[in-house]
Amino acid sequence: MKYNSRTLSPLLLISFLNFFSINVAAQTINIQEQWPMFGGPNGNGQVTTHNQLKNEWSVRTGKNIKWQVELPAGGQSGITVWQDQVFFTINRPLDTPALNKLEAQHQTAKLAYETEYTATITDLKQKNDKKLNELNLLVNKTANEWNKLIKERQVQKLAELNYRAKLKNPQWLALTKNKTDKLNYIFSQNKTLMTMYESLTQAENSLQQKGMGSDIILYSLNAITGTVQWQRTVKGTVEAMYNYTFSDATSPSPATDGKHVWVVNSAGGMAAFTMQGKPIWSRTFEPSKDAPFNKQYDTILYRKMIFNVEPKAQDDNSRIDNWNYLHAFDVKTGKRLWVSEDALTHYSTPVFSYTKEGIPAIMIGRGGPHDVPEKPEGLSLVDLRPATAGKSLWQWQAPHSTKPFGGTEIQNWNTNTAFWQQGFDFKTFEIYQLDSSSGKFKTKQNLHELSRYQFDLNLQDYVLQQNPNLQGHWDRQPYTQVVLNNKLYYMVRYQPYIAMHDLITGENTLLEIPTEVKREKGKTEQYVWKTMQTTDQLNSRGQRHNPEPRAQGDGTQKSFLGSPIVVNNKIFFTNAHGLTYVIDANVPFDPNALIAVNDIGQAGETVSLNAMAYSNGKLFHRSLKSIVCIE
Repeated sequence: MKYNSRTLSPLLLISFLNFFSINVAAQTINIQEQWPMFGGPNGNGQVTTHNQLKNEWSVRTGKNIKWQVELPAGGQSGITVWQDQVFFTINRPLDTPALNKLEAQHQTAKLAYETEYTATITDLKQKNDKKLNELNLLVNKTANEWNKLIKERQVQKLAELNYRAKLKNPQWLALTKNKTDKLNYIFSQNKTLMTMYESLTQAENSLQQKGMGSDIILYSLNAITGTVQWQRTVKGTVEAMYNYTFSDATSPSPATDGKHVWVVNSAGGMAAFTMQGKPIWSRTFEPSKDAPFNKQYDTILYRKMIFNVEPKAQDDNSRIDNWNYLHAFDVKTGKRLWVSEDALTHYSTPVFSYTKEGIPAIMIGRGGPHDVPEKPEGLSLVDLRPATAGKSLWQWQAPHSTKPFGGTEIQNWNTNTAFWQQGFDFKTFEIYQLDSSSGKFKTKQNLHELSRYQFDLNLQDYVLQQNPNLQGHWDRQPYTQVVLNNKLYYMVRYQPYIAMHDLITGENTLLEIPTEVKREKGKTEQYVWKTMQTTDQLNSRGQRHNPEPRAQGDGTQKSFLGSPIVVNNKIFFTNAHGLTYVIDANVPFDPNALIAVNDIGQAGETVSLNAMAYSNGKLFHRSLKSIVCIE
């Protein structure tokens, strides 16, 4: 998404000055020092500034932390900054018990049940209960048959099958029935035990309870002090799970022009406010099927338009049901202005830029897992010029040699090239380059022939491996990516690496990164390598609103991480645990390129799935627990 030159052409400079021409006087506001939406002032997540920037920080030690504000609930939106105001969203706080209280209740119920169960079984055995003996034999028999079946299935072990698959297996069904029959018989002999079991089940369910809600909260903070200025509720229409690893209702970033702020609630709402929080307009909509899960689109503001991704309007007979489209709304009224000619998957992150002819446009993509319906898989460039707004400048269809996943990415493009990633595993993963003005195919490169800088624990240093065994890098989709100086940088999924793909030479290089940092105030920090970490998924109130095991994953787990940002050619990548890795793109991509590993919270207690922001010499970041200003 980076323009290849640090200096914009006169045509593009005029275009960028027009980018926020709604109400802003360019002579009084330095647009390049504001972060008015997802992607920053240029729409590509990248800025160049004369301000001195801190590349190192730590919430754990307080290093370079100007302020930190605790949040009453989690959220995933990016952070928008204009002058002395900071905007972001959180989920509506819930009055659910803290996790430690729920765990204590569960432990009490479990101990009471197990004590009573043991006493009941002991009594029945002493009586040599015939029925219990018969049920024990049946349970043991079907358990042996199930274990034998698991042992025989070497390719796909049944023990690893998901719940739905097990329901279709006769051996599993027989074992489950016999266990249930045995338990029911024991309960029939002791009614108190049944009551205790019900209490235990209720306590277990409480541990797995999800935070759900349709409304989100917009925050306005003072950028200098962190003081909360005001909060506003943005209504939605469907219930959404909090803190889901593939987005929630709060995922889209607010957008502002310095006089107004706009918000999208992925659970089915949009709203506009003045900078002082006065409501201007609001609207609701019905999100696409299974909304708002697995949606990583974000908000784009262009001149008099604010954009959203949603299904066709109810009175629209020209578009397809259950498909998503790019909708443009009037920033002053919320009135729908137009809908894109082509559809896009809700996985897609549309990106704004200009063609080399100076045409303003948004790149959208189709394709991805879970049978997303929009066709054909591939890319479209949506025209934003008034006379042809919503029309596609071109449409490119991806080849079907492998399952296309490019629609799941940030739709990277710049004045010269549009990019599409395709493939499912390391043997087939490729990147396509298209002419961004015409959509014509330019070249195709693979991502699986590579060199790797791996940290050697014995040598306590990096070792360069040429064409290493790629086992363990089977799924490297570059969801978290940025294009900079003709290179694609991204975080590797499932493994602790940052990757660089040279778009000119096709060279691929991986750089191993630490999985944690031992850091205490006054002590020398120490990197932790190869030991994957977990996190508790708790918010600042000790509540856990996402009980999914993968949500407590190792930081590189399957999730939609926040997009990287680039300031003065320094790339800031953040993993799911809030560790931010700073890569210096001014130097060769080797161990010297990793210049800092920063934290925004305590080890094992931090979750972050949002993008950072830069404004006026400061960086802003957030986690499930708090938002911080770095200066």
